[in-house]
Amino acid sequence: MSEIVLVEKEGPLALITLNRPEKLNALDYALIDRLMEVLDAIEDDDGTRVLVLTGAGTRAFSSGADIACFAASVRRGQVVALRSSYAAGRLPRLIGRKRALRMILSAEPITASEACALGLVNDVVPHERLLDAAFALAHKIATKSPLAVAACLASVTRGINVPIDEGLAIEANYFARMVPTRDIEEGLSAWLERRKPQFTGC
Repeated sequence: MSEIVLVEKEGPLALITLNRPEKLNALDYALIDRLMEVLDAIEDDDGTRVLVLTGAGTRAFSSGADIACFAASVRRGQVVALRSSYAAGRLPRLIGRKRALRMILSAEPITASEACALGLVNDVVPHERLLDAAFALAHKIATKSPLAVAACLASVTRGINVPIDEGLAIEANYFARMVPTRDIEEGLSAWLERRKPQFTGC
């Protein structure tokens, strides 16, 4: 039996592949459990800086929840986090109430170009160039200060759904944490000396 989650390492980058192409990489209990194990291991690996997540096959990254797998749980009244429930809560914040309601209520598929125009994805590239484009971005992020990347991620994640004043306070707090670090000193020195910085995450 093949692994349902594949992991490859290349320097500071990790590539995770959902490996159920015959089911369009749909998420069942086994895949979710294995994916969480892999993510926990990567989180504890200081050598991994950036993660690229993809799906096996050429038809889909992931079709979402494996309905056949979760149907019995739903009938028993157990709570299952399906993709549709996530979309219902997050989608209006991303694209606005009217557009979100149309997508949720009609269940109409949209093209990659439409998703890009709506701001749901950053870029659209041909399938054969997909991993190259993802790794190019990943390598670019990996050259930045690990502390700064973590601070930016936390600031956006924590600040996106709070009032602007609270969001600014969160941002200021993370910036204050960066001030005494060696990485911020290295960044300033490298800029003044017109050289590439050598960040250490300290």
